[in-house]
Amino acid sequence: ALERVLILSGTASEADRARLEAVIKAMPGVRDARWSADPAAEAVTSEASLPPATAVTVNDCQADVDAAINGRTIQFDSGAASISAESVPLIDALAAALGPCGGTSVAIAGHTDATGQPAANQALSETRAKAVAAELINRGIPAGRLVPNGYGAAKPLQPGTSAAANAVNRRIEFLVASAAASATE
Repeated sequence: ALERVLILSGTASEADRARLEAVIKAMPGVRDARWSADPAAEAVTSEASLPPATAVTVNDCQADVDAAINGRTIQFDSGAASISAESVPLIDALAAALGPCGGTSVAIAGHTDATGQPAANQALSETRAKAVAAELINRGIPAGRLVPNGYGAAKPLQPGTSAAANAVNRRIEFLVASAAASATE
């Protein structure tokens, strides 16, 4: 079963905090919930103490990520690694999906289309994957869980350089794994 640790923040009375904490702890798949004045620091500390995720946790977290994406793609400014404003809600949804997935490692794979020079495409895909990782880190995902890599145009989903193929091939993919599995790779 998925066992998530939720770090809560915000202002509330002690009675409201206790009530909310109890409600959240009673939710299926939640191992613990607690309040923190500094949730980002708390998440790093909690993350280090978690055991590697089980296969069920990995599958559940991947399903949460896939549901957050739901057919959308992260958009970038043309030829650049700056994430477009229209993709901010998707980044927020991904951070929300990944946040509770302690004990996991997340590969962030950047891909480009086949237009342009291969070396430039490789560099762009790497920079874009790192930009996505940076945005997730800014939203509280521990940096140690994220593994950004670029693949340029080496792994197309659709062959060719038509507009349709290019649109499909320009993408960021997320693969959730157990932290134990990623430590051995």
